[in-house]
Amino acid sequence: MKIAPVVGWGSIPPILGSPRLVEPHPTTFLSCTQNGEYHVTGSTIAQEVESVLPEIVKTDDDGYKAVSYEKMTPVLVEAIKELKKIVEAQQTRIEHLESAIAEVN
Repeated sequence: MKIAPVVGWGSIPPILGSPRLVEPHPTTFLSCTQNGEYHVTGSTIAQEVESVLPEIVKTDDDGYKAVSYEKMTPVLVEAIKELKKIVEAQQTRIEHLESAIAEVN
């Protein structure tokens, strides 16, 4: 397998995380294997994912949609980074407010 070199790093748009992941919610499905065994599977509804991340949803010839979860990983990583920044900012604010309260008391 040949891998083409990547050029033009400056033109690659940033990955947007959490704002794009608000709509799809995790769900579970009961699926049956070919040998009749049932399994509960964690998943998302492809149509919901498609509304915010259309590039990771594929539609087959019969119209069935499937989410390419490996392509969701970078978006999830970016969402975690964004949420980490929010948590850190909130923690700093809490510490400042606690200091202010302690000074008043």
